Amino acid sequence: MSTDPDPTPFNPDQILARLIEMEGVIERQKATLNALDDERNGLKSERDHFKGAFEEADAAAGAGDPATGSSPVRS
Repeated sequence: MSTDPDPTPFNPDQILARLIEMEGVIERQKATLNALDDERNGLKSERDHFKGAFEEADAAAGAGDPATGSSPVRS
């Protein structure tokens, strides 16, 4: 068993400073994740809007199933 002293002495001020720094990093990461989530939700809404518009155009043109590729709107 070693009796050498701990090479890094316990310093509460340094630990507190590091925790505060990490809190800032975590807050920035959360803000970034929220922004990415908002962007993803916006893209989903846009995708759904265009999907609905294509389906309406296909229906108006009297097209069959868009999955078969026989749509006159999509050429």
